[in-house]
Amino acid sequence: MKEIGNIDFQQMNNAINFINELIDEDKSNMQKLFLFLNEFNEIFTKEEEKLPYHINLIDELHANENAHSRILGKLLQQQESINKRYEILESFLKYIIENYSNYEDFGRIQINKPKITQEKRRIDLWIRDKDYAIILENKVGWAGDQQGQLERYIDVTKKDNYNEEQIYVIYLPPTYEKEPDKQTWGKYYEQDIYKNRYLNLSFKDDILPWLKNDVLSHVRKTDRFLSSSIEQYIDHLEGKFSLRAINNNMNMELQNFIKEKLGITEVEPEIALRIVTEKRQELENALTQIKSLQDEIHAEINENYFSKCHKELINSGLTALRKIESYPDYYPRSVGVKLTNNLTVWLGKEEGIDGELFCQINFIDNNKKLPQKVKQKFKEIFRNEDLGEDEKNGFQIWAYIEKNENAIIYLKEFCEKMSDITR
Repeated sequence: MKEIGNIDFQQMNNAINFINELIDEDKSNMQKLFLFLNEFNEIFTKEEEKLPYHINLIDELHANENAHSRILGKLLQQQESINKRYEILESFLKYIIENYSNYEDFGRIQINKPKITQEKRRIDLWIRDKDYAIILENKVGWAGDQQGQLERYIDVTKKDNYNEEQIYVIYLPPTYEKEPDKQTWGKYYEQDIYKNRYLNLSFKDDILPWLKNDVLSHVRKTDRFLSSSIEQYIDHLEGKFSLRAINNNMNMELQNFIKEKLGITEVEPEIALRIVTEKRQELENALTQIKSLQDEIHAEINENYFSKCHKELINSGLTALRKIESYPDYYPRSVGVKLTNNLTVWLGKEEGIDGELFCQINFIDNNKKLPQKVKQKFKEIFRNEDLGEDEKNGFQIWAYIEKNENAIIYLKEFCEKMSDITR
């Protein structure tokens, strides 16, 4: 027994030494990788300075995912003046039918009088018509999928009097490499909508060529503002994916640098592919660790912000809470105040680095119409922010807040004004 124990101990010791060797090798590879990236960045900066003067208003405004949704929404809402046809929406559906012939259900969509909204009920883009509803989930910024996100959006659409067979889901990632997580589909994963009326359209390989080849070329000369907007957006997307013609020389220099560093300038294509694939895997491993660190730091920032808000609300004599019962997924990215008459007003932050801060008010049971006076007071306090409300049922009203420092000021002011209304 003693000998077996010694053998087990030696095997364990060997395993630990092997693991340590792997860790040391990973550290060494990581250091080499960062040196490689530093040199790459030096070349990139040098070549970028050579580029001709170029200005794009969307670039300068640092468009986030919501901005992309608003731009796409405005384009899809376009109507020609005589017959009031939704030409760009028609073009979008035609592109799907022609390029994704296996998705026969999309061919049944008949455009009548579509209502196209952005950020309504938290849905990035929502197209609702007489006999169909399309949910467009925008992930151009590589945002993660929230827990049960698509499931919630489908449920919301069903509550808006649509049957499952009338609901379509379009996922809009930057490239095809990103697919929605299984968990975000919830009970609809591998069900009818998922199998027959779900489509992944990437910005790089679908939206950009569609805008460039199908939409811009058919815009009338008299619609100069529409044409200008589309040109700017196409140019912005080309810049996002390094596809601008003015970047060709820079891209060539960067690729030559990579070839030289990887030693693949004079090797067989099969060997070059293996080396490039291995280097890409190293980069992806590094990005995974960086993303994990980024999420950790971001979570700490959120915790500090909402903890500070919670203390400030408590010190103001309000009944403050960190977790909202109706929306548990937002904890710890939330803080709220219980008002009289079962009303709750709260701050929450959407998931992800670019997640937006918002303030919302609703009843605790989340299924009761808000009094008109409450809605009016909310609109008055948050008038300078991006307001939205549940127009159909009147259960909720919310505002997306541009600056974090304004949120707690608005919230405290609203609670003050509400004290008289809700008595």
